Amino acid sequence: MSWPSLPGKILTTAALLAVAMLLPGRPASGQDEATWFNWDSVQHFRGTATINIRGWRHWGDGYVTDRVSEYDSAHLSFVLERVVPDRSSVGSTDWVPVELVRVQGAGSVSTSTESWHRKGRYQSSYSFSQDLAPESGMRLSLNHETGEFELLLPSALEQDVPERWSNVVWQYQQGTDASSGVNDRRSYASTNFYGHAPHRIGALAATVSMRRDAVPDDPGDVSGETVGKVMLFPEWQDFKVVVTLEGHGERGAPVPYEKWRPLGSIKEPGTAGNHLIVKATLEPVDETDPAKLPDVESFAFELKGTSQESGVAMNWPKSATDDAFDLRIVPLIEYPGILGDKEQSLVIEESDTDDAGWPTAAVRIDSLDFGGRADLEVVARLGDGREIHGQLESGGRRYDVIQLPKRLYGEWIADSWKEKHDVTSLADDDDEEDKPEGDGDNGDGLVLYEEYRGFAARQMRGNRVEGDPKKKDLFVLNFIGPDAWEGIDHFEDQSGIRVVEWLEQDELDPQKRIINGNFLDAPHKRKKDGVVYQHGIVLKTLTPQQMGHHGAKAFRVKPGSKGKLKPRSTQHVGMPARNDPTADLNRPYNQDAASFAIRYERTLVHEMLHSVSVAHHGQGDDADTFRYVPKAYKEFTMPSSLFLQNNDRVNGWVDVRDEATGRRFADMIGPAYDEILERLTAEYVARIQLPAEWRFRDLLKHEQWRLITQLPPFFWQIGVDQGQGSGNELCPMRYIFAEVYVAKPPIRTPPGESAGPYTTYYLVPQDTNPSGLEICELPDGTGINAPDRKPQSRFGPAQAGRGACALQICVNDAMPDHPYDPTPSP
Repeated sequence: MSWPSLPGKILTTAALLAVAMLLPGRPASGQDEATWFNWDSVQHFRGTATINIRGWRHWGDGYVTDRVSEYDSAHLSFVLERVVPDRSSVGSTDWVPVELVRVQGAGSVSTSTESWHRKGRYQSSYSFSQDLAPESGMRLSLNHETGEFELLLPSALEQDVPERWSNVVWQYQQGTDASSGVNDRRSYASTNFYGHAPHRIGALAATVSMRRDAVPDDPGDVSGETVGKVMLFPEWQDFKVVVTLEGHGERGAPVPYEKWRPLGSIKEPGTAGNHLIVKATLEPVDETDPAKLPDVESFAFELKGTSQESGVAMNWPKSATDDAFDLRIVPLIEYPGILGDKEQSLVIEESDTDDAGWPTAAVRIDSLDFGGRADLEVVARLGDGREIHGQLESGGRRYDVIQLPKRLYGEWIADSWKEKHDVTSLADDDDEEDKPEGDGDNGDGLVLYEEYRGFAARQMRGNRVEGDPKKKDLFVLNFIGPDAWEGIDHFEDQSGIRVVEWLEQDELDPQKRIINGNFLDAPHKRKKDGVVYQHGIVLKTLTPQQMGHHGAKAFRVKPGSKGKLKPRSTQHVGMPARNDPTADLNRPYNQDAASFAIRYERTLVHEMLHSVSVAHHGQGDDADTFRYVPKAYKEFTMPSSLFLQNNDRVNGWVDVRDEATGRRFADMIGPAYDEILERLTAEYVARIQLPAEWRFRDLLKHEQWRLITQLPPFFWQIGVDQGQGSGNELCPMRYIFAEVYVAKPPIRTPPGESAGPYTTYYLVPQDTNPSGLEICELPDGTGINAPDRKPQSRFGPAQAGRGACALQICVNDAMPDHPYDPTPSP
């Protein structure tokens, strides 16, 4: 497949919105403020630039739907040197790289196409880290007359990087076809920045933010969004501000900047989960006598763009509405200062000196949220009017922009977390997990950021759990207790879904069941008319009266609604008590001992699969009463006894054969039943004073029938071809209740009967209806349903559009509901 270049497409069709910002400095002495000649005095800039580009398309015409999601990100760090040193020059000043340009980045593409019978999924990802030569085409230009500046960035890598791709096609009843490979890639997310310089020399910043909406009804048009930021810091010849950061983890252990991430407190929301100690020191660039240092008026620490997400985790506290900042500055006792609004800034006017005699100051930054973020700016204001911006030094590297935690501009997730989980190429709003493969709808309804921020689970270690960015997650509130544990484990093992079950009801509300309800500005599933929530499922023990029958049931939020269930539409899963003698799962039917031993676990897996869009293997199974009728009955003259069945499909005489031997079941039970009939006849004859020698054959027809109805009837579950009992015999979605099934072709009873064949059933022998926990991947009948089985396949393959249960699974509440059976397009 081939898509138009998203960066180029956006940049040529949308205007850039650039904003230049100034941190004030002192103008050159005698400088005419109508011009920007004074910028000639800046010999070097140290800078960073970050670009994120995203594209998406959601399109459908009623028969085919397409979804596309693209993401590219890049971060560049560089040092620029002035190339026009003549201060009397007019026109502009230019700066070009003086050393290698460091560029790192990643990207991914996910596309899906779906029709009534087919789904296709294409995915690719790449990442890189390279040094580009100074001659890469990068240049900063500043116009002396207008103050406008332009920063041109390199547009391509110097060496190819591998872009790994995979393509999967899923078709109903036909399984999947998959292919994969590697492409060479050299392009990456890039753009140019434009801004306006202030008259006073200081730090320059420019942002780009633009969006392009696709043309309606154009299936090939892609919407897109580009955001980026560049920061340029003048490098002074004499002094610099060195920032050091000491991070602290969950138990107070020191953590380097590159590994630090914010934490909150589940036990005490609103208190710090961890913190940072930030120290700033004014130092000379070269060896300088401390006595020659200028006066330091103040050190200023400020958090900018601090997040204000509700709660401290996605589900904790429940339905939180707070708007407090997620990070805050706390003054240290030894460095008092003027604390700003909502604890987002601190100005320290009385600095100290370190052991070497250099001016220094420090603050503490508390984290109150597991998903918080902010940008930290440190500025030393000198007595000569200059403002020198601090640069963080950590791990042998220098960071000009201090992002808490370390991450790309515009993003929310700590780089260390993405690196740990090997998802550096994914966007913060990515929800493309493809394990398990399921019905072709990727994701679990939780975007990457939500899985990173995590969920309160006080029964688990650390009182919290994170999502798995590579596997679909399902959250379960278990009111059943230990009886459900083994079944949940089987569901997780067989489905491939990661189950988070150690939750309490104030962590997953049993009525609303929303697991990611706390959010404000952070990435979240959204749609035109609102937001999309992801739900968990609730497991309960219910009585037969509460369920309306003696089985188990996945209850709908809207009773009577149609279509496959998802977590959002499953109010709860009801199970009978494990040892309830009235429960269907505790009736052996025709299961063998091994199958009967796992009956509870199998039933729970069955109902949980219903909650994630898996249907029965078929439909049409029934149950009915069968009455033994002896050949002496005067309604008909037959050489053999039969059964009478009355329901919507069959109204009349039927024959039942033992599957193993082919013998007629009426003949097998006939002697015993005939003996009962003669005893009942003798009692009847004596009661109404008929001749004592009369037997059953001597009674009138209506008298015979009255006695026949006193015989114990048989109530049998009837399995049908491609019904609930069809398909893979060990799949938990296959029903195991059938006790009889229709013989094919029908057997004539009695031989030569001119009226035509009766409906004939095979009676399923005891202990010959196995069950299991293996979620099927194909609709084919196996074992008792195999096509070559003798005397015949009991229930055949699964119904068209059903079976292959592993390919029906969908936990993602953001995906549309699917019907039980695919409908061909007209």
